[in-house]
Amino acid sequence: MFRVLDHLSSAFSFGEEERCSVDSDDDQLRERVMLLEENATHQGLAIDELSAQIAAQWKIIDHLQVKLDRLTEQFRALEDASLEAPAITRPPHY
Repeated sequence: MFRVLDHLSSAFSFGEEERCSVDSDDDQLRERVMLLEENATHQGLAIDELSAQIAAQWKIIDHLQVKLDRLTEQFRALEDASLEAPAITRPPHY
């Protein structure tokens, strides 16, 4: 039985060089995953900040649209209330 276990362990064990290579690959993979997670976090924060800025700008645009509509109505009311231009007549000195 011990011979079978020894054979299996030797068949599935890595040599020292292979073990270092695997450890190095694991470390590189972990580092890459950490960098990707950091980038994803920063991008998420940037998206949230930009979204907040866009929301604030839309509030301003809506406010300005209301003002423009109100001023347009006032201008039309003044235009309608203004007197018609007098007819063109000859000046009195002719």
